Amino acid sequence: MRISTLCAVRYAVVVLLSFLTGLSAVAQTAPVWQSVISLGGQHSISGFTIDGAGNYYLTGYFSRPVTIAGRQLTTAGGFDGYVAKLSPSGTLLWLHQLGSTDHDHVHSVAVDKVGNVYVTGSATGTLALGNNLTFTGPAGTEGTMFLIRYSPQGIAEWVQQSNTIAFSTGTSMGFDAAGNLYLTGLYERALTIGSTTITSSNSLRTTRTGYLSRFAAATGSLQSLKTVFHSDATRAVFNGPKLIVLPTGSTYILTSILSNATFGSSTTVTHPNPDSKLNGIAAKYDAQGTLEWVQHFKGGDNRIDAGVADAAGNLFVVGDFYGTTAFGSSILTTSGYINSYDTYLTKISSQGVMQWIQRSVGDGDEHWNDVKLDASGSPYVSGSFQLTTAFGSLSLTAFGSGFHDIVVAAYTPQGQIKWVKQAGSTGFAFDYAQFLAFTSQYDLSVLGNVGGNSTFGPLSLSAGTTENTFLAHLNTSVLATQTPRPSALSMYPNPATDWVQLSACL
Repeated sequence: MRISTLCAVRYAVVVLLSFLTGLSAVAQTAPVWQSVISLGGQHSISGFTIDGAGNYYLTGYFSRPVTIAGRQLTTAGGFDGYVAKLSPSGTLLWLHQLGSTDHDHVHSVAVDKVGNVYVTGSATGTLALGNNLTFTGPAGTEGTMFLIRYSPQGIAEWVQQSNTIAFSTGTSMGFDAAGNLYLTGLYERALTIGSTTITSSNSLRTTRTGYLSRFAAATGSLQSLKTVFHSDATRAVFNGPKLIVLPTGSTYILTSILSNATFGSSTTVTHPNPDSKLNGIAAKYDAQGTLEWVQHFKGGDNRIDAGVADAAGNLFVVGDFYGTTAFGSSILTTSGYINSYDTYLTKISSQGVMQWIQRSVGDGDEHWNDVKLDASGSPYVSGSFQLTTAFGSLSLTAFGSGFHDIVVAAYTPQGQIKWVKQAGSTGFAFDYAQFLAFTSQYDLSVLGNVGGNSTFGPLSLSAGTTENTFLAHLNTSVLATQTPRPSALSMYPNPATDWVQLSACL
């Protein structure tokens, strides 16, 4: 078999490039922390997103006087919620407090393509929204779902709500390609929005049921409302469901269960340890809200904390677990002390087939809280770790003997670790990265909490001894640029005789 000299040289170069490309896919140098600021403390952040101009949006709730991005707030009674818009530099542009004399929570925030802002949660009293809009929950409820739209300037434009006495809340939102707004959450017994009512098969107030709804974003009018999961147990717990909306209107709903549960109309998930340990659930529904498949992370104690889908509809899910858990055909057992958690990151195809799973191995607790994808489809994850831990071939040691340090990590689409980044304080504090957002193609923003004075590489954050929310920035542009891909090689004739022609040499 003969190959021309020129072609042989080209072939050797292609093979070498392929080898170097494989090496460059792993073990990259981590980016440098470029900025960090404090956004105040003593409040819980429940939602974080950005718009096309790089402005940040935060939602959360608090029960005592707080300062949020320089603005001081005092609760009207119980818990109050809030929504804030910040400039790309972290300057407060506007903030709305959502509070009555009872308990009110904001759970999620979403922004559409033109900068309109949507918030959802539950309230138990009257909320004055401005612009002659008011939310009034039915008397006697433990909480009533609300959905509010604000203009880019922070003016309330419409409000939707549940009108039933039983508990209801909104927990997560997303948009399809047509700009319709999807909302998921939980309700007890019955849920009425406008003139549409759905009823749970379980009438007990100790059991909550999941719903999926769709609204016209411009007006807030309800387009569809459907029950998507429920339980017939006398005591059933579902963690607040998280929603990922695909351009077609198909959706992923992520939750964690503490009992047997039914997804769709008839798919029953059997919990191996009901009433004692959580199990994670990832479910896919088509554009009409009909169940397509369910993945059950079975056994141990495990939770799904966040998920994201790529352009092909593949689902990336992060969470934590302890004990022995089955993730599809992969059986994982935690490595640290008793009841300490390890993290997982898994990729599931749009058909519900698990592609791969990566985990942490450490002495103490590790948690993943969020996952986002860059332009190449590579997943980035944020969370915390304790003592010492390893993510693939890369290991970390906590700064001190404190509770947790901040960690951010990047993986390839195939699940190989690229780099890990650490930050935090040296004291006995709980530091963690909660949310991620790409402010441009490669600029990664990290939102989280520190329990004291902290270091972010060469940068310092003065937080004293109190909890502080931080907003930090990593620039991953050098690391995320695409390596040129060699042309695929083919040979003919096949089978070969004494002469082979390589298509890449044509």
